[in-house]
Amino acid sequence: MGSTQSLDLAIDGMTCTNCAGRVERALRKVDGVHEASVSFASERARVAFTAPATPRR
Repeated sequence: MGSTQSLDLAIDGMTCTNCAGRVERALRKVDGVHEASVSFASERARVAFTAPATPRR
């Protein structure tokens, strides 16, 4: 099983709070994502996800 990690992303092009909500919902649909939070004011997103396990050789 992979490890849980978080990532902060810059989000450009949002013109309203509805855009932020749309981006947040889209991020939450990505496989492995546990939580996503998007801020229209700061144009940032924070995503918590489980990174895929790397196979051992």
